[in-house]
Amino acid sequence: MSDALNRQLESIKLQMFLSPNGVFLSSIMCLVGYKWESNLPAPAATNGKSITFNPNFWNRFSVESRKFALKHELEHIARLYWLRRGHRDNRLWNAACDYVINQDAFDEGFKIPDFDVLHEPRFKGMSEEAIYDVLVKDPDTVPNWFQEDVMEASPDEQAEIVTMVIEANNMAKAAGQAGVGGQTELLISEFLSPKADWRTVLRNLHLDLAGRQRTTTRQGRRSQGGLVAPYYKVDKGRLAHLAYFIDMSLSTTDENVQQFLTEIRYIWTEICPLKMSIFCFDEEITTSFEVEAGDSLDGLVLLGRGGTDLACVHTKIEEIEPTAAIILSDMECYPMEPLSVDCEVYWGVVRNPDVDVPFGKVISLD
Repeated sequence: MSDALNRQLESIKLQMFLSPNGVFLSSIMCLVGYKWESNLPAPAATNGKSITFNPNFWNRFSVESRKFALKHELEHIARLYWLRRGHRDNRLWNAACDYVINQDAFDEGFKIPDFDVLHEPRFKGMSEEAIYDVLVKDPDTVPNWFQEDVMEASPDEQAEIVTMVIEANNMAKAAGQAGVGGQTELLISEFLSPKADWRTVLRNLHLDLAGRQRTTTRQGRRSQGGLVAPYYKVDKGRLAHLAYFIDMSLSTTDENVQQFLTEIRYIWTEICPLKMSIFCFDEEITTSFEVEAGDSLDGLVLLGRGGTDLACVHTKIEEIEPTAAIILSDMECYPMEPLSVDCEVYWGVVRNPDVDVPFGKVISLD
């Protein structure tokens, strides 16, 4: 059976080779593996390194539908689904990408396939990120029958996917054809750039929490060398309450504390959360400071220099339930217990590159 399926797949792949301007996707097609899995919930799925088809669906498809399924999965890879997702909900992000990929396929002349696909005319011309924002506000827009067709990829696998897309892009350019477009090219450039310093990482984190919308609209001098630099529009209404916890124990240096304060001041003046709570702690909360729109940070006083215990931080987060908590510490202490409240937690860690946290995201501040 698999031999027959593989022959059918090879025939579909040949059609992809012969399609107009098809070098880019065809190059990716040659770099990924292929599998057959009868228990796959969706007709096809990908983890970026391989594409899996469900033969129970495949056998019922027309040739055009098989070609559509292959193209659809290749587009997820080509558009760097994993890098662009960030911290977004996987099902809603998958759906947002499907709406764009399917609309583009129909615009290219592909026929509606034999299986259900997401298609919404009102989303035409919108980016995946913009559609995602709509879906977050109204998740019922995504029908119950929708099955996710993108599987997780580790950071190392994501790096391999980027390399594969770059190789395919180079092949397309060598053939005089189009490859990746504006936003994907920018994303690749950022991915290959040297690691940003800790200030840049934290600033981008707060822009994400604030609900930034990324666009490649030309913004005067931001357009350089033919590439359109990203410009961010921030929806400040989504960042209601930000809580900072500053480790003031003996193991945290004065230089680290000054770095923490500099960044907090930048976030307050430039990102403008509606409310910010700042807590210093060692074995207990030693300083509490709260500011709202229009307030100044001039009255902030730092106290501490005992040991380090995250239990007080845990208690305070559960008490105030902020939108997000950023804990700035060297993490020379026992880990914090899981939270019972819904709060995004980020660990800004200094001098401890191998730290292991039970939940949340680590940002190295060195």
